[in-house]
Amino acid sequence: MSYAKAGRGSVAYQIVGAGGADLLIAKPPMFPIDLMRDEPGFARFLDGLSSFSRSFWFDQRGTDASDMPGEVEGRLPESMVEDMLAVLDDAHRHCYPSSVFAVWRRPARSGATWAGL
Repeated sequence: MSYAKAGRGSVAYQIVGAGGADLLIAKPPMFPIDLMRDEPGFARFLDGLSSFSRSFWFDQRGTDASDMPGEVEGRLPESMVEDMLAVLDDAHRHCYPSSVFAVWRRPARSGATWAGL
């Protein structure tokens, strides 16, 4: 498990596989990344996913192995996007985020040009 700095805390993440495509997975908070392989069905899913991709799994701040978010940061969608971008930055991946919030937070990473209305 690795940790990326996000806001006032750290985001726990794991990279699974070494295949061609990079996938950033925003998983439900009830399934900690350090226990993913303990469930046989999910372990088979990870093995299948690993056959064609490298996936980035993370625990959002405030859940499981990640730090609690600061009071000001809260658990807003923007905080989750910051967590996603922190994981990609820490892993030295320069993928384009597909989230509208991610584009809003860091437009230079979107690969698109935005014009004012």
